[in-house]
Amino acid sequence: MYLSRVCVRRDQGLAALGRVIVPDDDDRRLDVAHRLIWSLFGDTPDTRRDFLWREEEPGRFVILSRRAPANPGLFEIEMRQFSPALSKGDRLAFRLRANATVATRDGAGKQHRHDVVMNAIQSCETGARAEPRKRELGWLETDDGRIEPPLALRTWLERQGTRTGFSIEALQVISYEKRQIPRDTHKNQRRKSKADVVFGIADLDGILVVHDPEQFVAGLCAGFGRAKAFGCGLMLIKRPQTAAGSA
Repeated sequence: MYLSRVCVRRDQGLAALGRVIVPDDDDRRLDVAHRLIWSLFGDTPDTRRDFLWREEEPGRFVILSRRAPANPGLFEIEMRQFSPALSKGDRLAFRLRANATVATRDGAGKQHRHDVVMNAIQSCETGARAEPRKRELGWLETDDGRIEPPLALRTWLERQGTRTGFSIEALQVISYEKRQIPRDTHKNQRRKSKADVVFGIADLDGILVVHDPEQFVAGLCAGFGRAKAFGCGLMLIKRPQTAAGSA
């Protein structure tokens, strides 16, 4: 695996394309970014996506990939191998941008996926949604002054940990927002629906404890949640006592 820091070049030759490559609009920029990142790896028509990425700031990305990125000339790239040396019981600080979903079945037995936060809110009775909304989204102050993390997101992340060998010691939700991508950029564009793709993105920070290093690293490489093509799923880790860098 390779961990790369990638920046869109801003030299004079590309200056005129600045707003095209890095739009101001958040949704449009996410759409363009997913195409730009694919240009580093989409070398054949049948290539499957084997990388995760996230936008750190407009035009700057972190990518975890099974292949070294091939620079088409638009980027400055810093790359190193990703092979974290972890042991059972290690405590790690983490950052995760995730599209967290839950699967449900309708009366006909057909499976549907829903955003975990909105699913939790909508399952509450209409007249009682104000307090549950605060609880599910977090930022709900307890009697002793603590801010409780979002219940739905914490439950979802705990399930990821059970599956991939870690547990959550501390969790903070930095942000939660809805994003909207035009349907023709999504992999399911052959569907008859013309509706845009709308999904929730949560930025999570916290401390985790590793219980199964091999399983955990496999989980890091596979990513967490959905919408990975649009910059979700990559968990960045570091030792809590260090100021910077990833394990």
